[in-house]
Amino acid sequence: MRALFVVLICFVTAFGCKKEDAPQGELLNSNANGFVCRQCNTKFFTSRSVYANHCPSCKSAEVAQVIGFFCDKDQHVTLTPKAKSVLCEKCNQLIGQVRLPSAAQLTAWGAVKKSEDDVK
Repeated sequence: MRALFVVLICFVTAFGCKKEDAPQGELLNSNANGFVCRQCNTKFFTSRSVYANHCPSCKSAEVAQVIGFFCDKDQHVTLTPKAKSVLCEKCNQLIGQVRLPSAAQLTAWGAVKKSEDDVK
């Protein structure tokens, strides 16, 4: 799952929107990993070094990593499970510039921090 995520990030970064106001390291650097359970829709996150094997609520292995899409027009970050592009939540413009969300952004989205013991 991690390898697929890294390939997706590299692909979108290489072929996505070319306008970058932030340095490349800032786009792909985060202090957290966000997830959403595809079974029960629980939103949660872990520290950057922890990848979830299952949902802390229902224990389903069907968890998707969450990424952020940055909108140049209104500077808003839309969080969603992995996708090629999404519509901005604020202006409905199609966006494709990927950023890894921070713990603060994940918390504002409604995700709750979980420990390694909760998700392994």
